[in-house]
Amino acid sequence: MNRSGFDLSSLKALLVGGLLFLLLGIGVYYNTFDHEFHLDSTWGLKENHAVRDLSNIPSYFKDPFTLTSLRANADYRPILQITYALNYAISEYNMWSWHLTQILLHVLNALFIVLLARKFLPYLIDNNNTKWQQAIPWIIGLLFLLHPTASGVVNYNWARSSLLTTTFALPCILLWTNGRVYWADLFFALAMFTKVEAISILGVLLLWDIFMMNQSMNSSKGSSSNFIRDVIKCLNYKTLKRFSVILLITLVYFIIRNAVVPDFLAEIRHNADVGPYHYMITQISAWWHYIGNWWAPVNLIADDLSFPVYRSVLEPTVILAICGWIMVVIFLIKLYRTRPAYLIISLMALAIISPTSSIAPLAEMVNEHRPYMPIGILSIIWLVPLLNLIGQWLLRSPLIKLMTVGGLVVVLLSFSFTTFQRNKAFTTWENYWSDVVTKAPSWRSHLNLGNSFMKKGDWGPAEFHLLKSVEYSNNFYALCSLGILNQSLGKSDRARQYYNKAVNVDIYNSIALEYRGAFLMTTKEYDLAFEDLINALPKAINIWPLYTKIAQAAAGKGDWKKALDYTLKANELDPEKTKGMIPKIATPFWDNPQQNNQGVSFFTELAKVDIYNSISLQYLKDLQDPLSEGKKLSQMNTIIAQAQSASSKGDWELALKYTLKAKNIDPKQTSIDIVKIATPFWENTQQHERGVSFFTELAKQWPGQWWIHRNWSVLAGLLGDKEVERSQEDISQSLKN
Repeated sequence: MNRSGFDLSSLKALLVGGLLFLLLGIGVYYNTFDHEFHLDSTWGLKENHAVRDLSNIPSYFKDPFTLTSLRANADYRPILQITYALNYAISEYNMWSWHLTQILLHVLNALFIVLLARKFLPYLIDNNNTKWQQAIPWIIGLLFLLHPTASGVVNYNWARSSLLTTTFALPCILLWTNGRVYWADLFFALAMFTKVEAISILGVLLLWDIFMMNQSMNSSKGSSSNFIRDVIKCLNYKTLKRFSVILLITLVYFIIRNAVVPDFLAEIRHNADVGPYHYMITQISAWWHYIGNWWAPVNLIADDLSFPVYRSVLEPTVILAICGWIMVVIFLIKLYRTRPAYLIISLMALAIISPTSSIAPLAEMVNEHRPYMPIGILSIIWLVPLLNLIGQWLLRSPLIKLMTVGGLVVVLLSFSFTTFQRNKAFTTWENYWSDVVTKAPSWRSHLNLGNSFMKKGDWGPAEFHLLKSVEYSNNFYALCSLGILNQSLGKSDRARQYYNKAVNVDIYNSIALEYRGAFLMTTKEYDLAFEDLINALPKAINIWPLYTKIAQAAAGKGDWKKALDYTLKANELDPEKTKGMIPKIATPFWDNPQQNNQGVSFFTELAKVDIYNSISLQYLKDLQDPLSEGKKLSQMNTIIAQAQSASSKGDWELALKYTLKAKNIDPKQTSIDIVKIATPFWENTQQHERGVSFFTELAKQWPGQWWIHRNWSVLAGLLGDKEVERSQEDISQSLKN
């Protein structure tokens, strides 16, 4: 065995081991292929139009707002975005390709951990080149592959940033340690353009050079090791020259990043209540938390906002944490004289975790994704001597050998089983957040669980969890959801109060302003709605829907010229979708005779645009005969009331009859009023069944309507029919997108 790190017994062993890792990885994670998108994956993937076209790839390198539809989450990660775009090109939002990518990246990272452990093995123990010692790196890689703490990263598509950064960082380190500097430079560049935290790799590479300086000096002079001396000796022109390309890449990256990323994004990610000092002493405890999770991977929390913030070094937990680290440092410094690799590897892990877990305050004190790579590297320093000791036990007697191997197999099987079971927490949005609320309740867990109940029309639990969310933190997400909930229940005054509170809290995003603007249009307060939507425009990422809302608000306040202006702006972005929105944009033109005249002017000008000529002429005809339009509206109101009465009585067939009758008069208005018609179907199990029958038949009579399949899906879910729920949700999403 030599110290190249790539010198495995044979290429065949690497290929066979890689195939075994692949099979085990797919086996442990095979129950993840039908999972839903969670948390930031919703904003960044499901609702992000930028991932849906490979032609958008160049824009990833110059526009951080293509990363997500949530403005506050924008960042500069172009290489990461390319992988998302490729997933969408392969399977759209069918989960199999997304999770297969996650699994493949994790398997690759496990293999790289094998190679890194192989690299350091001779420096950590006496090298006897036994078969057991040759197996140690593979066991370390296998533990990394199967460990339950990795399940959160593999299951959560948005955590691919951690997976992919590791996939580039580990080869960079391995290539650097083998003297292949320019190849290492390439992988460093890929890592940096995946996630800015990859800057920590510079510290890892410098630590390797310090380690090599130590080895060369001790071998040539036989002097005792001194870390400070080795650091000083390493800081020379030769080292600077070796780092020249990688430093140039870093400089270029930050020039680009500073040019395209607004300053306010960094401010958003910091916790306003936690300064660098408080964050640092909290992280000193968090490091023990991560190590503890490795040794005892139980009660793992996917989204842990409950970890305490420590305000003083005199708090007992902080004192214990600091004392523990002091003892570790003393031990490693003393060990540096004979086994410097232990301190070097420990500092490498610290360097990797430091961008997110040191003095720069982030909103979350702990996070499952942060320790993914550092804990994988750090585990080498306790697993190598432990497994070497186990290897010595194997030589004692057949019984001890059997017990030792059996114990190791039990550990691997228990890790596999725990990981497989934990995957189930990520299956659905409700499972995910129910698990978090049970283990670590927070504003975010209650918010998302409340939203999950609200989607099903389960208003009581929805309101309970949303109010709990606001108790934990006065966040605009929950306030907006409470506004929607009360608006759906016809409680307009309470809805208005929540929307107003949300706007006061939401400083950086357009979300609260857009929701309040949409609400104000339902109450026909078009002037106020227009003002909100215009104010939302500078903060918005997805501009097209906002243009259509502004056009509708302008129509409502009697400004047909602005309505036309924003309709044409929307047309420039998406002509076909804008054409489909014309009925909604033009709705206010039927409010009264004065508005009729505004509508005539609007459609007279819009008719000059070829794509809108026929629809404009039809609406002009309707507007110029307001009596017939009024008759139609009156007739519609009567029919909708009849349909709602029928559904309340449980007569879904009669409700369907009236719904189709209304659809023949005004399809757009019928699709809006379906909420009134279908509300009784959510009252109890018997009504759920009638609702499924109603929407099943309505889908046949009125094909191509995403909201029909969405309601069908929700009702099927309430009845426990998961297969129908998923299939109808897929149809709904495909029609909606």
